[in-house]
Amino acid sequence: MEKEITTDNNLKRFVFTETMNDYYYSPREIKYRIPNEFKDEKLLEFILAIRSRKSELLYNLLDQQGRSFWYWNIPRIEKMLHEIDIQRARWQEVTTPSVLGDLLVRNLIDEAYYSSWIEGAKTTHKRAHEMIRNHERPKDRSERMVLNNFRTMEFLLKSLPRPLDHEFVCELHKIVTEATLDPEDEPFSGQYRNDQVVVWDEAKQKVDYTAPPASEVPNRMQDLYNWSNLEGVEFLFLHPVIKASIIHFYTVYVHPFFDGNGRTARALMYYYLLKHDYDFMKFFSISKAIATNRKSYYQSILNVEEYDSDLTYFLLYSVKMVLEAISVVESEKRNEETLSDWFNKIRSQNIALNPRQEKLFQLHFRNKLLPITIKKYLKITKVVYETGRSDLTDLCDKGLLQMSKRGREFIFDFKPL
Repeated sequence: MEKEITTDNNLKRFVFTETMNDYYYSPREIKYRIPNEFKDEKLLEFILAIRSRKSELLYNLLDQQGRSFWYWNIPRIEKMLHEIDIQRARWQEVTTPSVLGDLLVRNLIDEAYYSSWIEGAKTTHKRAHEMIRNHERPKDRSERMVLNNFRTMEFLLKSLPRPLDHEFVCELHKIVTEATLDPEDEPFSGQYRNDQVVVWDEAKQKVDYTAPPASEVPNRMQDLYNWSNLEGVEFLFLHPVIKASIIHFYTVYVHPFFDGNGRTARALMYYYLLKHDYDFMKFFSISKAIATNRKSYYQSILNVEEYDSDLTYFLLYSVKMVLEAISVVESEKRNEETLSDWFNKIRSQNIALNPRQEKLFQLHFRNKLLPITIKKYLKITKVVYETGRSDLTDLCDKGLLQMSKRGREFIFDFKPL
């Protein structure tokens, strides 16, 4: 009986250890999850020892204590990289040039908007698209940040033959920050900082991170350039998404500029992916995916700094966001194709819709709008009650919607053809 209990505990211990490393929980998170029967064991130390043994060192990139950053290419990361590569192969075959052209413009604007939003820009997604598509002048600093980021993305697409070096990064930073810096920092647009900087957590009223001294910035950034440009050595090969993610992280870690470090880092990640045969990534907004998981983004960076310079925390997050960015566009693309097929079917049956009714179905196929009440329809279309009610009942008469009653309200739902 005692042997059975021991065996059962060994299995439970094994499963727990594998789960902690599969999801790559931080030491703090692991402590909360250790089963009571193992509280007295050094299970946390055992899990961390496994990570250390499995790790690969980045000898060229050092933390502020002079230690190499390291990471473990855990199975979860490998699986997501495989899924990204499947999508990459598929996207090399798909879609007409006109559709790709529209996707490209939409993504460049999305990336410009969300990368600015992450850094605190106060404008709307709709306004960002209007300003850029209509070539309007920005009205304030936030809109200027968005426009700068859009110009940055255009700059990247034209600069892929260039090497990652001091001149390129500083030119990139100058575009990112033009006319958006505080007056005292304006002379440093496109130049490394010459003083100490910290990352301040406004909510907690404390310093989250103290960057390396300004005197170390040139050498640390040169280490990054040398490492990034090291190609053709098989035993040093890293998957491009992993390498791009490390470039992203290390740029944020060094914090080479007074402002605009996050935007510059995300732009460099794009640059490296586009330059290394991941050209299809120009159709997806990584910053849009990050924006929906912004807290996790910052936490993954802090985890690397807090837990022995283990880059796995950030790599797991970053690879997941790349895959999420692709998934979002894939979903939108499927919705657009379904919408197009549905409208073609409507036209083939000679069913006429007014612009408001067309907008209703566009919103439904893109955002699952239906079912809808008359009140909500009025809010969307900005029409009076009688017009709204007439639009919806007309769609019922045409067999496109079905009406029911919930309490005192009429509910209109999609009716498949």
